[in-house]
Amino acid sequence: MKYLPWIGALAALVVIVGAIVTTTSYFNEIDERVTKNEKQISKLSSSSMTVYMKRKWCDMRGERKLGENYRNKTGLPIELAVSIRPPHGRNDCRLAVYVNSASVLYQANRNTDSQSKYCGAAITIPPENTYRIDPDTIDSVGQRIESWWELRPSCDVRASAAHQSS
Repeated sequence: MKYLPWIGALAALVVIVGAIVTTTSYFNEIDERVTKNEKQISKLSSSSMTVYMKRKWCDMRGERKLGENYRNKTGLPIELAVSIRPPHGRNDCRLAVYVNSASVLYQANRNTDSQSKYCGAAITIPPENTYRIDPDTIDSVGQRIESWWELRPSCDVRASAAHQSS
């Protein structure tokens, strides 16, 4: 009888140690899963960041026309910087930027002397969005693209199928 309390205490200790071992195993398993997920996220993030950082400015003047719709199919945002020149003999310029058919930016410049005034816009185009640059509809005949630059993963628009028929 004298050992009975010790046997009960020993049994309780075994149960506690077993619970600690089970809990420790459980937390080790969770830790391994978290580490595995962190590695996968890091790999994805670094590859996406590498592609994002490797974008280059592409002169798209020969590939783009005013008033035409284009779709960003690159999977990344495109940074767009465009300027247009007014018709010869005019000193005012207007342009509108449309994203998904919504006018998101409008710019008008008027110069009081006889020098040509450029209109410019810079905007980010999200992936899978359409975009279009329109000259002002009033007296826009003769306005032309002065520059059209896009920061994108590839300058080959045929490879990314960027044009969308109107």
